[in-house]
Amino acid sequence: MWVTGFSDAESSVVVNIFKNKEYKTGWQIQPTYSIELHIKDLPLLYKIQQFFGAGRIKFRSNRSSAIYYVASLDD
Repeated sequence: MWVTGFSDAESSVVVNIFKNKEYKTGWQIQPTYSIELHIKDLPLLYKIQQFFGAGRIKFRSNRSSAIYYVASLDD
């Protein structure tokens, strides 16, 4: 599938760890998968979002780009 190759070249995975007293361990772990592309490629990000059936798209006007990302553990 084309998404696999595309993800290999253009995606990133980040794991943020925060102190949070509301969690039993005192720590919150938030993994995020993302793809950032030039705004002209926005239709491609929508196709990727549809393929996965999860995630959101946000815009970075200062960089003329858009980011597809999944940060929800449920997704």
